[in-house]
Amino acid sequence: MIVEQYQKDPIAKGSVYCGICNSQIKNHGAIKQIGMNLSIVCMDCAEEFEDEEIELMGNIFMAFGGYYGKLKQSNEHSRQKLKEIVKGYIAKGRDLSKMENDLTVLHQIFLYGISLTQLTLETVLMS
Repeated sequence: MIVEQYQKDPIAKGSVYCGICNSQIKNHGAIKQIGMNLSIVCMDCAEEFEDEEIELMGNIFMAFGGYYGKLKQSNEHSRQKLKEIVKGYIAKGRDLSKMENDLTVLHQIFLYGISLTQLTLETVLMS
């Protein structure tokens, strides 16, 4: 005879992490579709980013690793890094209007906690 055994959930409360920023979700999260998968996203990310941005970030992090803000040290550091990325893109002779379609650039800015809106503003200021 097979007897089912029920155990308490081995996952401690609060041990779920955001699929975008990797912060611990303690109370509530939102379920978002990222590609063919569903992911739990903290309420801060759900409110800050559009669904399309969440899907883009999730796919980039699945492909290349990391999470939003992983390399962020401070807001000033992120702003400086954004300027370096844009200047490097210009130095390579690339078209700034296509910068937001470059997956390598997007991965870099997301790792430094820089949003697509900030990237767009910086490219407008630099052009």
